[in-house]
Amino acid sequence: EDESRRRSVHEDEEGGDARGVEVERSGETGIALAMVRSFKEFAAAMMRARKSLVRRRRDSEAGGEDSRAAMGSRAYLDNLGPIAVETLCLWCSRVGGTGAVKNVEVLDDIGSAAADALNALFLEEPKFSLRLLLPAGVVPALIHACSTSHSPAMQTAGAGALLNLAREEEARKEIVMAGGISSLISLLRQKPCPPAVARSACGALQNISLTAGYEDPLIDSGALDVLLSLLSNSSDELVQERAAACIANLTAGGERARLAVLERKGVPVLVQQLEVVKRKNARTGVSELAPPSLSMICAVGGALKGLAQLPKVDGMLYGTGAIMQTAVLLEYLKMSMEWRPAVIGEEESRALEA
Repeated sequence: EDESRRRSVHEDEEGGDARGVEVERSGETGIALAMVRSFKEFAAAMMRARKSLVRRRRDSEAGGEDSRAAMGSRAYLDNLGPIAVETLCLWCSRVGGTGAVKNVEVLDDIGSAAADALNALFLEEPKFSLRLLLPAGVVPALIHACSTSHSPAMQTAGAGALLNLAREEEARKEIVMAGGISSLISLLRQKPCPPAVARSACGALQNISLTAGYEDPLIDSGALDVLLSLLSNSSDELVQERAAACIANLTAGGERARLAVLERKGVPVLVQQLEVVKRKNARTGVSELAPPSLSMICAVGGALKGLAQLPKVDGMLYGTGAIMQTAVLLEYLKMSMEWRPAVIGEEESRALEA
């Protein structure tokens, strides 16, 4: 840190006695606020240290001088990193009133700050960070926080961290083994479920469903019922897209998931998402007839593609209007591309393929 930053920290430390008197006078509320503020400062300091090491190493690699950067990374991995990550995980595991601190709101505030910091540490350099996060127990700590807290901020931070961790196969396995699927589904079953929580929880399930072996635990935990319900009832487009994408991943995996979607009358729910209806234009704010987003077309198209592999399903696809809706969407896509260059974007290409 630069000299001015060092001075300001030093001045804060010297003013500790005065702050202590203020906290003592204000009682429990002041102590709670001081705890939350101190923890957020600690989490921010850990992030600054990590970013500094990553930046230094990248600069060194670009310049061909990597000994100092490698020494810094080893020191972080062996000393500072484990202490920081274990502390962050500890406070996630204390959410709900575990330990000496019983103030649930304070623990929720600290837990959400810890989950955000763990998420940021992972995103800074995923492969490297997993070597610290998984041994420290990040997965069970985040699952505990999500399962115990009633705070939307804590639930969003915890589910968001699980979403990003589930991008890695090794972390997916730990999430499933630790009961993370049931925890995420419980979040989605809340009434009401805040949109931010639903987005993160749906995204985590979508990433978990990328692994072919996890169809059974997802289906057995009731994931399909919740996902189809979100498709039908949620007003949040991103939640609907992620729910449809998760169903698409499941139907790509095998016959059990495809049959489970048919048993739950999921085909009409999926087809409904392909309808050309009045939607609010993001640029103008005016409602106008429009097809679904390209992401939704990709997700629902993928799910229907998986279902279409079942024998004797043709009649149901015709009866629910799936074939007609597909034709209408292809015509819309064709019309929208007539005034564009011949080369189309990757997302448009995937939508056409689906």
